[in-house]
This record gives sequence, structure tokens and C-alpha cells, in this order.
Amino acid sequence: MNALAIPNCAKGTATVTATALRVRAGPGLQHPQAGRLLAQGETVTVWAAPPDWWIVQAADGLTGWASAKYLQPVSELVP
Repeated sequence: MNALAIPNCAKGTATVTATALRVRAGPGLQHPQAGRLLAQGETVTVWAAPPDWWIVQAADGLTGWASAKYLQPVSELVP
């Protein structure tokens, strides 16, 4: 995966609500898939949470952008 600037502190965690969620190399459908699909119920660390696409990291280190529509914060995200 190409380098992705990640903020110094996590904003919180979220759970995947879609059956399978693509992690992308950038914020939008035009960007290629960055790795495996995230499974429904999987918890990810949220590093940045702009309105539509969030930078997330899975437990195995997979990091990229995912659509906020398919992520449910576990608790309120820190600004």
C-alpha cells in the first residue's frame, strides 16, 4: 500500500456495518482497493473522520479510507 499520512492520535473505534467493506487508497470510489475486505462486525481504529470517508486501520494493520456510511462509531469520536 502507498504511504498514507496518519494523524498522531486515534479518534476512536468503529464497527463495520456492511457485509463486506472495501478499504481504498483514497477517499472515493475512484481510488483502488487497498487490501482485503473488512468483514461485518469487524472493529477498526478511526484515525480521521471527515464527513464521508474515514481513515481506518484494521487489527492486522490494513490502513486506508472507508465509506463512513458503513461504519458505526463504538463511542463518540474524539474531534
